[in-house]
Amino acid sequence: MSLSNQPNKPSQTTAINWPSAPIKLPYSSKRMSTRLMDELSDALKSIDSYGSVEIYVQNSMVTQITTRNIKKTNGHHYQTA
Repeated sequence: MSLSNQPNKPSQTTAINWPSAPIKLPYSSKRMSTRLMDELSDALKSIDSYGSVEIYVQNSMVTQITTRNIKKTNGHHYQTA
């Protein structure tokens, strides 16, 4: 049975018109927009106690913001007998 023969189900080649969604505009590393500053601020706020924020830039455009949360140990090493 083909999907195109079933009512109310689009075939695999049917174009779907999605509702309007905000388009993510590229962020320039040369002219920092308020939106980029907000993204960086949110990334910093997402770090618990220890962590890092990495900003990837390609052709003067911010392409990725990566956050890492780090769990610190107490530094004690225990030996087993």
